Amino acid sequence: MKNYEAAIQDYLKVIEINPDFLEAYLNLIFARINIGDYKEAIFTADNLIKIDSQYGDAYIARAIAKKALGDIEGSEKDLKTAKALIEKYKS
Repeated sequence: MKNYEAAIQDYLKVIEINPDFLEAYLNLIFARINIGDYKEAIFTADNLIKIDSQYGDAYIARAIAKKALGDIEGSEKDLKTAKALIEKYKS
């Protein structure tokens, strides 16, 4: 079993040192999802999207958390946004 609580603390430290390290935010979101802290995962995803609104993985992560909370419409919207961003940068 993984120690997500310790990972969360580590990612928070990394973000404090380097607030532009997008992957740290993404890993923090998934760690929070893994412990069932979906509201904090969404909050973190919102912050990541404010930093880089073109980061498709942030929308996917937020969609997972939204779905877990029963926000199917919000989840589907985020997945559509992620798909559009991925297709945009694929071509």
